[in-house]
Amino acid sequence: MRSCVGADPLLRIEGLTTDFPGHRAVDGVSFSVERGSIVALVGSSGSGKTVTALSLLRLVREPGRVVAGSVWYGGRDLLRLGEPELRAVRGGRIATVFQDPLGALHPSMRIGDQIAEAIRAHLPVGAQEAVARAVGLLALTGTPLPGERARAFPHQLSSGLRQRATIAMALAADPEILIADEPTTSLDAILQRELLELFSRLRRARGLSLLLITHDLAIANSLADQVLVMEHGQIVERGSPGELLGSPRHAATARLVTSTRVLETPSPGPRAVSSRLLEFDRISRRFEGAQRHAVEDVSLHVDAGETLALVGESGSGKTTLGRMAVRLLAPSAGSVRFGGADLASLEPAALRRVRRELQIIFPDPAAALDPRQRVGAIIGEPLRVHRMVATEEQRMARVVELLEQVGLEALHALSYPHQLSGGQRQRVAIARALATRPRLVIADEPLTALDVTTQAEIIELLGRLQAATGMSLLLIAHDLRIVRRLATRVAVMRAGQIVELASADQIYRNPQHPYTRSLLSAALLSWKPRSG
Repeated sequence: MRSCVGADPLLRIEGLTTDFPGHRAVDGVSFSVERGSIVALVGSSGSGKTVTALSLLRLVREPGRVVAGSVWYGGRDLLRLGEPELRAVRGGRIATVFQDPLGALHPSMRIGDQIAEAIRAHLPVGAQEAVARAVGLLALTGTPLPGERARAFPHQLSSGLRQRATIAMALAADPEILIADEPTTSLDAILQRELLELFSRLRRARGLSLLLITHDLAIANSLADQVLVMEHGQIVERGSPGELLGSPRHAATARLVTSTRVLETPSPGPRAVSSRLLEFDRISRRFEGAQRHAVEDVSLHVDAGETLALVGESGSGKTTLGRMAVRLLAPSAGSVRFGGADLASLEPAALRRVRRELQIIFPDPAAALDPRQRVGAIIGEPLRVHRMVATEEQRMARVVELLEQVGLEALHALSYPHQLSGGQRQRVAIARALATRPRLVIADEPLTALDVTTQAEIIELLGRLQAATGMSLLLIAHDLRIVRRLATRVAVMRAGQIVELASADQIYRNPQHPYTRSLLSAALLSWKPRSG
């Protein structure tokens, strides 16, 4: 749907400039948001998108500071309002939704109470009416069983339901503008589609304007009327999604388009099978107190040199299966064999030897890397644990070799994780996994929260490393573009079970299971160029 644009924009930003010590994060940004329109602000990590959004409502934390510009809304410059007046605009007329719903929700308050509290902060209603409105807002966002969900705590909801709850809270005072910062990050394809459809529905039903911040040009293409591309704190190109996808003019836009197309390029096809490496034999896992199995009666194998992708919606059992492969979790039933050995029967010394050849990359490198250690120590730790080098000089030589292998420099060995970008941290995690020269790497959502350009770089890196080392990959992912680029075979999981298993080509060309077809249709929603 295209919006009906009025004579005057609802929100007008002129010359917005925000500084941090030694760094200009936003540099003279100007744009407008028309009533009922959707504007997407896209760009790689560090381009200034999020700081721009925070600057609009003076939410930039010290030592950051808005130093110039104006933000016009309702005839007033928000940058010059007193704090009480600005609070009435924040959350009231202009609301925000951030990428981490769990961080935005109070862990010890019920969902309905949190939404009701937001309602009463802006509207003169009683407690009972606020609770009733909260349930109604949950229903508006498409939350199933809204009355029941209102009584739940955040940890009792899935990531998709938590994101709906934060949107319901943002809608508490019936705002005119919603600022959504990476709202689909870490959501599977089906949840992404549902969220994009929700935003479109809210625009139609409420005339809501949306400022969508995303690193994914494909997501912007699905939803936006206008796309603004940022680089180094500046808007370097603007236009309709069709214009930018079809004929990008600026190098930053071209890189985003190229990266999106890299993600959509099919894998080179199946490799010749040499030997069976990892086997799951009728494996199950049920967590205490859970109503159903996280993994139920799964039989699956990974051959030497291949990439097997595990795909499915959040909660389908993918990560649980991956953690059982390295015995971070023990199965409730069934067996896991690596190189013919049953992992459950191995003594600690034998298991340690197996883990030299069986490594895992976790979804969030920032959480997986010790913040107190330098990169060189992090990468070199597996070498020390497995006694793979005799001297400190040999260890550092191997660390430098690994850094260069993943596209980093030797000097990065002296850095701490917080001094690196998200893409650099992920490269460090990959280097650490490769340190022991493993035969199999389990990559659990290795590209979560990375911008599309970095995703494409890491995918190319994994492909090169696999070709050079002959290692196998068990790729756990919700992004079907990543799977299409890397996988030779695909196993589709739902509710703890494998519902379809076939070559990647067959899955994409002729999926057999209805659930697989729904996953693909959800993913393709954001890939296809939009007409009009």
